[in-house]
Amino acid sequence: MHFQLGGKGTEEGTLMQDCMFAAAHKFDRKLTELQYRGALQKWLRYAPERSGGVPRKGKD
Repeated sequence: MHFQLGGKGTEEGTLMQDCMFAAAHKFDRKLTELQYRGALQKWLRYAPERSGGVPRKGKD
């Protein structure tokens, strides 16, 4: 599965993002969309490593 935060004209990506944010917001009412997007971007950045890919080298 491939996720894209930019949307690029597809409604599916934004609908999924809205659902995920709503679920996260139910868990933490103080969560802002900016905090959510930052955490999601960081989590997705390392997704290939969690799937058995080669670990990144460097500061990240």
